[in-house]
Amino acid sequence: MTAEVFDEGIDGSEGTTMRKKNIKVRLAKDRSIPGLVARTGVTVNLRDAYNDPRFFTEVEKRTGFITRSILCMPIVSLEKIILGVVQVVNKMNGVVFTSSDENLFKTFSVYCALALHYAKLNDKMHRTDLLNESNLNLLSLQLKPCVHDISNFSKNPEVSIPSGFSEWYVSIDEEPIMPQMVYYMIRTVVGFQEVNVHALKEFILTVRKCYRPNPYHNWEHAFNVAHCMYNILLRNKSLFTNVEVHMLRYIKALIIACVCHDLDHGGYTNNFLQKTEQTLSQLYDESFLENHHFQVAMLIYKAFPFYDIPTELWQQISAEMKHCILATDLANYFKVRIKLLQISNDQGLDWGNRHHRQLCKAIMMTSCDLSGSCKPYMVAKTLTDNVISKIFY
Repeated sequence: MTAEVFDEGIDGSEGTTMRKKNIKVRLAKDRSIPGLVARTGVTVNLRDAYNDPRFFTEVEKRTGFITRSILCMPIVSLEKIILGVVQVVNKMNGVVFTSSDENLFKTFSVYCALALHYAKLNDKMHRTDLLNESNLNLLSLQLKPCVHDISNFSKNPEVSIPSGFSEWYVSIDEEPIMPQMVYYMIRTVVGFQEVNVHALKEFILTVRKCYRPNPYHNWEHAFNVAHCMYNILLRNKSLFTNVEVHMLRYIKALIIACVCHDLDHGGYTNNFLQKTEQTLSQLYDESFLENHHFQVAMLIYKAFPFYDIPTELWQQISAEMKHCILATDLANYFKVRIKLLQISNDQGLDWGNRHHRQLCKAIMMTSCDLSGSCKPYMVAKTLTDNVISKIFY
């Protein structure tokens, strides 16, 4: 056992400071009062130390310290586990430690137990944070796209855009060049000033990699949602503020949110996650999947930051992205719909009102997410078949 030594009581001048000596004393578990208390869990109050058979003089012989009286008490956790021992010696202004001293010391030991419990939890949390950081670094390394994909993308960033690209559908046959088409859409709507183009390519490829191969919530779906948003923004640039569209000094939040809105989707619903008590339902209060999609997007962005803007501006943009991604939860859509109908029936929509614009952007995200039902019959049927396949996936 090792004990830390505090100097002779409390500072007399202020009455608040207990000085600590920079020494530690080693105590035998079987030949010391603290060892006895640690073994038995019973408080020991020695009124005359040298005449008590339980007292051992080894420490006094080494240090030259004279012990007259001792009060030693265990520090016990809520689980009745002995965490340590606290001991006071040589009562000032008195001969022995009384029962009142024992009661006061018992209260002190409770606070010691709480302090040790907090220190243990704090250390555990710190170690968990370090482990998470280590795992995130490893994950970021594994997220990096294939070198062949990066090389091919870098050599061929510009592809022949299909005719009628600004219409409402892109064929699945174009899937191999969808990363280049996302690159084209961002460049067209957003621009590339203050953007690390190579990091943007890595970001797009990593986003594609992080979509699971399930029947519906996959990379093709993400592309089509982003393509719908691209068409909306292309036709309505003048309606949006710089924070929402312009990228000369700002990141484009809406179209990036569309590309990332279903990242790492497992094919289940929020209701299923909640009823089966999955991890995500315990991690977030609501919109479990959508919060997860946003967090994965932030993880990828941290690995491949493709912008050069101040931190406070990025915080604003990431908040905008979170608002957009959470809007794809249909539970949120119905809330937004009620608010918009009320605004429309009362004073009318005011595009200069930020709250009104936020509601409209939420509806835009839902519209893009469900835009497949507005496409030609065979396209809508294929997407419907994919949804059915997802249910039985």
